[in-house]
Amino acid sequence: MVHLLQSENSKYTNIMNRRNFIKSSLFAAALPTILPSSVFGQSAPSKRINVAFIALGDRANQILGGALANPDCKVIGGCDPKPAHLEKSIARINAHYGNNDAKRYKSYREVIADPNVDAVFIVTPDHNHTPIAIAAAKAGKHVYCEKGLSVAMNWRQQLRKVLTETGVTFQYGTQQRSEYYTGRAVELTRNGYIGNLQEVIINSPCIGGNSIPPPATAMPDGFDYDQWIGVAPMVEYHQARVSQNGGWHIYDYALGFLAGWGAHPLDLAQLGMNTDETGPIKIEGTGMLPTAGIFDTVYDWDILLTYENKVKCKFSTPKHVRNHLEPYKFNLVRTPQVVFVGDEGYIGVDRGEISYSNPRLDKLVLKPSDWRVSRLSRRLYDHTANFINCCKSGDTPVSNFEAAIRSDTISHLSDVVVRTGKSMDWNPKTELAALDIQNRMMMRNMRKEWAV
Repeated sequence: MVHLLQSENSKYTNIMNRRNFIKSSLFAAALPTILPSSVFGQSAPSKRINVAFIALGDRANQILGGALANPDCKVIGGCDPKPAHLEKSIARINAHYGNNDAKRYKSYREVIADPNVDAVFIVTPDHNHTPIAIAAAKAGKHVYCEKGLSVAMNWRQQLRKVLTETGVTFQYGTQQRSEYYTGRAVELTRNGYIGNLQEVIINSPCIGGNSIPPPATAMPDGFDYDQWIGVAPMVEYHQARVSQNGGWHIYDYALGFLAGWGAHPLDLAQLGMNTDETGPIKIEGTGMLPTAGIFDTVYDWDILLTYENKVKCKFSTPKHVRNHLEPYKFNLVRTPQVVFVGDEGYIGVDRGEISYSNPRLDKLVLKPSDWRVSRLSRRLYDHTANFINCCKSGDTPVSNFEAAIRSDTISHLSDVVVRTGKSMDWNPKTELAALDIQNRMMMRNMRKEWAV
């Protein structure tokens, strides 16, 4: 893959990636054995990838551990509108490297303007994921983006265009693709070891419902509320709004666990069905919406997805999943995230465990010709390692953008079906619903102060 040139007036220069440069043997043969780093610029093959974090809350600090442990990258700093988050993480970074070099950036705009930054980890609330990813990609930065991908379908289309134009690496934060047991389940399913796939049962935790916030408190000193709100509509500050639950369950900022947690099992289902570049054609089902309080995202949903190949997926919260599993009388220790049901057996998978209808599948050795998930090993931080490796090589990450947009689409479609109380006919080729009102419900404007 060659990194495509941006427009002539772009101040950023894109270069051929390391992998294809090295493979260009005729050109390489004509070069001296030792080359100055200036020949390659920021993409010198021997150079560690410099990364910065955009937001440094709880989830970011989980990912930060993997980045700090990776010898192929260096964390050079980060930003966060909450000073306490920033200072705690900067101290951790400096302690790891034994210096005081970590940079405190005022906002993501400073991060992507820094020519020393090669890649960014975007770990903000969901509503700012895609706008920041667009800006970072335009600046030539590789992007690791947490889930959910976006709160608006039109923003994602903009990101797809920018990624195509720039050729930067994009990794979605569905880290289960890099875990052993989930990969094993997908490999056995896609290679036909449970026969022809008939149904997929998808289980997502659910938090939601009516929630009356406590009395408002004063905004903390130093908190950059404008930056936290970002592209969302500006509203009066309330501490519940900028809490973790607020970021998950207020519709201005997220689709709730339909996307924030549902991203994980939906992604595994899509991978197991080999539908990373397509999606369902019919969406129907039910769900609940809060009637009081500050939280207003869908909860307690039960969605049926029908694919063109007639495979049906049941994407539901735990109480509905138990009903869907009951007819099968599966011997499952606990309710897994995903159950792949074939005409010759089933596989249930969750983090760290897998269940089989036939014990022989546990020891089955894949044939050399079988399809395999691209993963490194059983190490805890393989997903960040996969991202850094692909930044250096130009290879496609295991959780690439097309896979991200297709699984995230299912969350959007499910949300609209619940909110309208109507089923949806969806065209995965045009990425449009049959009813225009349903398409419009999946589009949003960005607040001009932070629009990209």
